[in-house]
Amino acid sequence: MINRCIIQFEKLHESNGPVSEFYEKSGQLTKAVEWTEKELKESEKKGNKYLELNALNRIGNLHNSLGNLDKALSYFEKVNNIAKA
Repeated sequence: MINRCIIQFEKLHESNGPVSEFYEKSGQLTKAVEWTEKELKESEKKGNKYLELNALNRIGNLHNSLGNLDKALSYFEKVNNIAKA
């Protein structure tokens, strides 16, 4: 039952932000990374730098929480480089 609800929740949201936040808050950090990466791709297609920076930062934080420190650092460096441009 809960899996069907999650699938419906995923289908209802055009933006992946609420879905990734749901997974993060439920402790499913790997799924949160997957959905935030989808959000990143959407923001890049739209050319929305604010959403792009937000997604990159969230992915970095998620990787940090997962203990993937090298990946986290690479995402934080991307945020820094875009912010400087």
